[in-house]
Amino acid sequence: MPKVIVYAPQGSGKTLHAQALMQHFGCSALIDEWRTGTPVLENALALTNDTSVLDRADLANVYHLNQALLELQNSTTNVDNNASLSV
Repeated sequence: MPKVIVYAPQGSGKTLHAQALMQHFGCSALIDEWRTGTPVLENALALTNDTSVLDRADLANVYHLNQALLELQNSTTNVDNNASLSV
């Protein structure tokens, strides 16, 4: 069951990209404006601007927004490449 925390500054696009990131990471719940000390639910994507989350990798898989979007882009590219190879 995935637990994912994505952090970045306020206004950087975390909420804008939340649905695509939830699908990519296999999450079914969204916690917007998550704060350290609050539990991360199973199957949840937690969004935060709290950089102290870097010290809490024991709670969940922690990604900076840029890292998460790059991973999303790479997985989409791989799917597209595999689809074109099978045609």
